[in-house]
Amino acid sequence: MQVNPFSAQGRKYVTRIGHEPIAGNKAINAFRALGSGKSQAIASAEPLVASNGIFNGGSKRELLNAAASLMRLAAQGDIIPENVAAASEQFNKDRMEVLEEAKADRNGPAWQAIGETLGDTVQETLGREGFTRQTLQLKVLGPQETAKVRIRRHDAVAWFVTTNPKVTASEVRNYYVYPDQFNIIAYITAEEGEIAEAGPEFLDEKYRDGLEQILKVEDQTWRNLAIQAAPTYNSILYFSTFTPTVFSSLRTQIRRWGIPVTKAIAAFDIYDDIYTDTEFSAWYSPIEKHEIAAEGQMFRIMGVDMITDAYRYQTLQVLQAGEIFFCGAPQTLGVVCERQPVRSDQVNLAVIGIPERGWFQILIECMTIPNARAISRGLRS
Repeated sequence: MQVNPFSAQGRKYVTRIGHEPIAGNKAINAFRALGSGKSQAIASAEPLVASNGIFNGGSKRELLNAAASLMRLAAQGDIIPENVAAASEQFNKDRMEVLEEAKADRNGPAWQAIGETLGDTVQETLGREGFTRQTLQLKVLGPQETAKVRIRRHDAVAWFVTTNPKVTASEVRNYYVYPDQFNIIAYITAEEGEIAEAGPEFLDEKYRDGLEQILKVEDQTWRNLAIQAAPTYNSILYFSTFTPTVFSSLRTQIRRWGIPVTKAIAAFDIYDDIYTDTEFSAWYSPIEKHEIAAEGQMFRIMGVDMITDAYRYQTLQVLQAGEIFFCGAPQTLGVVCERQPVRSDQVNLAVIGIPERGWFQILIECMTIPNARAISRGLRS
């Protein structure tokens, strides 16, 4: 088999029912997605996404409405990744072939093969969907390399001198942070009876469970660090409605330190506020390609990429309602140090008298957000 049936490379989104492509699909339009009264701007028979993959819309408002429609469809489970739906017949045939072989396998090679491709897919997805690796620098650690992150400090001093030009020397040092190492583990097992009774789709579901756990825990770790770092130098901003003023205030808290703001990670309901506020329409540059929007980036406001986890399955979302983080450029914020990429090992509990099989997956890494000036947090009160 030449194609990895579990790869997320080149993923596209299709409808959950019928596995039809989104592009050019007249059954998927903004009116159907948002409901009456919420999408009057482009409520028509035109498809939400044109056949060339670009959202239908004649204005920024309409493009934002289209992106919001797609996000709601994804959150409701009405559209899913093509690699999950297996829209291609050959893709589906290859995937079922691997799963059937693994289901009947008692010695482990086919079962282990699924675990290995699962690990590869997790690594791809962490970079594509997880906002941890979109906001932090990635450092892959070598063998026996200590996880340390250098902190650049502006500690040189200049003097204004008119006479007797003798000044105190600026004695500079290197400053390092040594983040603690941690494991992210997914341990998945199923009884032999369940495996024998269920179809190959059962193994596919368990395969995605591993992806869910690792992706979610890494972003949960990022959020926990961000919550601790954000109020250190910048104030938590509470708001009832997310307005341009709130946006500007959160952005300014970081920019005042001379740090460029590149990304904002926002919960889904923040986008409802942006959509209904007419002042925002003159600010944002919507993402027109639906594949880009489906990965979580909706649009850009004043040079800040707006990212959300609302496109994920509900069990994968980590942000609470009304929560938003503004982040400085990755090189100013922090680092995730990868000690070991996701590794999957087959598990057969028959050797200890338990009729279960599964996979043990482990990701070893360190994470730090040492520059608290580069992150601010807003929260709906």
